Amino acid sequence: MTAASEVTVPGGTIAELPYIDLESEQFAATPYEILDETRNRTWAARTHMGIMILSHTAAQELYADTRLRQPGVETFKLQGIHSGVAYDWWANHMLHLEGDDHKRLRRLVSGAFSAKAVAGYVEQMNDQVAQLAEALPAGEPFDFVERYAHPLPRGVVGSLLG
Repeated sequence: MTAASEVTVPGGTIAELPYIDLESEQFAATPYEILDETRNRTWAARTHMGIMILSHTAAQELYADTRLRQPGVETFKLQGIHSGVAYDWWANHMLHLEGDDHKRLRRLVSGAFSAKAVAGYVEQMNDQVAQLAEALPAGEPFDFVERYAHPLPRGVVGSLLG
């Protein structure tokens, strides 16, 4: 069996990929610069959480490769967890299902997320963006995630689902 660090990737092995310390002060201060600089050198990097794909094209190619799959519920099983609320939710989530189960659910919802269907919600989404932006306090600190980033997707998904 080959060690993970010895697996060959375009341009070398996983061990030869650059390392990005996602928890460093430097990354916190300049994340986009670090990601752009690394992306200009290679399509992937190592992190403490695993491999980070840096290229949209590479991500699409990997996603389309039928030899690969989402780890899904295997993440729990590798930790010795085989039941429970989180396990059951994860095991039955559409994104973690494989094969025919995933295709069946995808067919059920795909129409609601087609370009034509989503175009019908653009005005409503723009209204939500404007309302949230107008409600932000001017000239005083606030938590952007709490006041804008979390409510926006909830509102948009709520609109899509009716």
